[in-house]
Amino acid sequence: MNARIFFNMLSTAVIFIALLSNTLVFAQKKAADNEKIKKEIIAEIGPEKVTYEILEKAFQKNMNRKDTELFRIPKDSIIEFLKLYSNYRLKVLDAVERGFNKDSAVMEDIQQNRKLLAETFFFEKKLINPWIEKMLQYRNNEYKIAIMVFSFPPMPNPDTFVTFVKAKACLDLLKGNSPFEKVAQDSSDDPETGKKGGEVSSWITAGNVQRPIENAILSLTPGQYYPELIKTRYGYFLVKLLAVQPRKFVKAQHILFSFNSDEDSTLVFKRAESILERIKKGEDFAKLAKEFSSDPNTAKNGGIMDDYYSRSTGFEKNNSRLVPEFESAVFSLKDGEISGIVGTSYGLHIIKRLSSKDFNRDEEVKTLKLVYKKSYYDEDKKNFYDSLHKTYNYKLFDENLAKFISFLDTNKTNLDKEWIKNVPSELYRESLFEFAKIKTSIGEFVKMLANNSELRGLGLNESGMQKAVNKVVTPMVFKEATKNLETDYPEFAQLMQEFHDGILLFKVEQMEVWDKLKIDTVLARQYWDTTKTRYKTKTAYDVSEIYVLTDSLANEIYTQLQGGADFDDLATKQTQRKGSREKKGHMGELTDESNEIVKAIIESKAEPGTVLKPVKYEKGYSVVRYNKFLPVRQKTFDEAITDFAPQVQDLVQKRLLSDWLKNIQSKFKVTINDKKLDSIISQMKKK
Repeated sequence: MNARIFFNMLSTAVIFIALLSNTLVFAQKKAADNEKIKKEIIAEIGPEKVTYEILEKAFQKNMNRKDTELFRIPKDSIIEFLKLYSNYRLKVLDAVERGFNKDSAVMEDIQQNRKLLAETFFFEKKLINPWIEKMLQYRNNEYKIAIMVFSFPPMPNPDTFVTFVKAKACLDLLKGNSPFEKVAQDSSDDPETGKKGGEVSSWITAGNVQRPIENAILSLTPGQYYPELIKTRYGYFLVKLLAVQPRKFVKAQHILFSFNSDEDSTLVFKRAESILERIKKGEDFAKLAKEFSSDPNTAKNGGIMDDYYSRSTGFEKNNSRLVPEFESAVFSLKDGEISGIVGTSYGLHIIKRLSSKDFNRDEEVKTLKLVYKKSYYDEDKKNFYDSLHKTYNYKLFDENLAKFISFLDTNKTNLDKEWIKNVPSELYRESLFEFAKIKTSIGEFVKMLANNSELRGLGLNESGMQKAVNKVVTPMVFKEATKNLETDYPEFAQLMQEFHDGILLFKVEQMEVWDKLKIDTVLARQYWDTTKTRYKTKTAYDVSEIYVLTDSLANEIYTQLQGGADFDDLATKQTQRKGSREKKGHMGELTDESNEIVKAIIESKAEPGTVLKPVKYEKGYSVVRYNKFLPVRQKTFDEAITDFAPQVQDLVQKRLLSDWLKNIQSKFKVTINDKKLDSIISQMKKK
C-alpha cells in the first residue's frame, strides 16, 4: 500500500474517532445539563422545596401521561397543576402538624399495607419481571417444532417406568441417527402429530408452551433435536426445532366461495377464477368481497378481517386461529400481494395481505404477565421461599416436633380448648425451629397458634403442625427478605412515601371535610330560591283498587259496582292486597306510564270517578277506580330537596375545603418562582 494513502486513511480514522468521542462527550454533557436543570427549585410549600423534576414526575403519574415532558404542555396548564400539587402537599403538611404521622392506628394501617405493597413489588422485581424480560428476548421469533409424545397411563399415581423405557428407546434411536420423522411416525402416542412425522401444525412463541418443553426449544438451532427426555406431568416428550422466523402480525382481506351441497364444485372454482381475473384487471377487491363473499362476518367490511394475526398467538383480540391452509397462504404473501385460489375446509378463498407489523412490547408485557401469573407464579414463589429458607439458615428440629405431636390428640384440631393439656411444661422450652440465628421455642409457637386466626383449625397431626410451622415461618422469611426494600429500591421508598402521605391526607380530610358535611338548611333554602323552577312533579293519576287473584272474582266485583255497589265498601271486604283493606283500596298517585293500570286509564280515556274493567296486574287482577288527574306542577321545597341535595352538598364541600385551605395557607407559605419556571421551560425547549 502507498504510504501516503495509508497515512491519509489513518488520518481519516483518527478524525472519525475524535468526532465520535466529541459526540459522546456532548451527549453526556447535554444529559448532565438536563439533570442539573431539573434539580432547580421552582416552588416552596412551607418547608418543602419543589424542583422541576418533582413536579414533572407528579404530573406524569397523576395525570396518567407517563411519557409527557412537562415543558411541552402550555405554561397555564403547568401553573394550574402546580396549584393542585401545592394544595395536596399543604393538606399533608397539616396532617403531619396535627401528629397523624405518629398516630398508632395510622402507623398500624401503613405497616399492614406495606406487607401487601412489598409482596407485589418484591416478587415483580425478583420473579415476574426477570421472566418477562427473558421471554421478550425470544418473543419476537416464532418456532416451528416437531414432537414425540409418550403419555403416562391415565390413572392416579401411574407407573411411569414402561413409558420411560419406550421414550428412552426412541431417544437412543435418534442418537443412532434414525430420522426424527420416522421414529415419531412409528412410536409417538399422539396420532395427529405422529402421522406428520411429529410436526406440530401451529407455530409457537415464548410463553405459550409448557416450561420444560419451552426451555428445550429455546436452546436449539433449526434442525437440532433436544438430546434428553423432557418430563412433564403428562408424560415424556422429545422435541426437534424445525424452523425459526421473525414474528409478524398481518392483516388480511379475503373473498370466500363456499361449496353448497347442491352445487357442482367445478362451477364454484370457475366463479372464483372469474373474480380473481377481475381483481387482476384492477377491479376493487372490497367491492367484489361485499358482492360475492360467502363469509358474512367479513363481507360487510369488504372482506377485511377485524384484527391483526400472528401464527403463534392467533388474532390479537381473542387468540382464535385461522385454518392452516389459509394461514400458510397469508404468510407466503408480501404486503399488498394477492394470492391465487386457496382451498380450505370452508371453501375457496382469494386472499390479500394488507399490512404487517412487529409486536408491541407493552402489549406483550401485559400478555406475558397474565401467562406467568396463571402458569408459573405459585410454583416459582414456593421455590423462591425454599431458597430463602436456605439463605437464612432455616432449620426445623424434627425430633422436638415429633415429641410435641406425641402429646397431642391427632384426631382433633387446635380449636379444641384443651388441645395442649397433655404437653409437659418442660417441653415448652425446647426449640422448634431456628431462623436467621434466632430460635423459636415450642412455647412461643403455641402462643402464635393462639393469637393468629389464620392458624386456627389445623389438625394436631404431623401434616397439620408442619403446615402451621410453614405459615409461621413464611412471613418471618418475607419480612427478613424485604426489610431493606426502601434502601435497595428508591422507587419502592417513593411508593411507600406516597402511600404514607395518602393515608395522612385521608385522615385529615375526613376530619376537616367529610365529617362536617351536612345539609345546611339556610344554604339549601338559598339554592332552592334560585332554582325552584327546575323541579317539577310528573303527571300523576290518583287511583283506588280492589285486587283479587282470579279473573272470575274480578268480573263479579266489577258487575256489582256497575249495579251500584259502593267501591269503598267492597274494597274493605274483598281486596286481597296486604294492608290495602284499611285504606279502602286507595293506592295513591301513580306516575309511571308503563304501569298497566296507568296504561289502562290512558288507553280507555277514562274520566275521573270512572271504574275500569278488570286489569291483569302483577299476579292477579285489579278493579280500578280512577279518582283524579294530577297535572304537572312545581314541587315544594320539601318535595324537591332530595333532587337538589347533592348540589347543595357539593357547595358545602367546596366551602369547607376552601376554608380549610385558607387556614393551612396562613400557616404554610406557598411561593412559586415564575421566572425560574419560565427559564427552565425555555432551556428545555432549546435542548
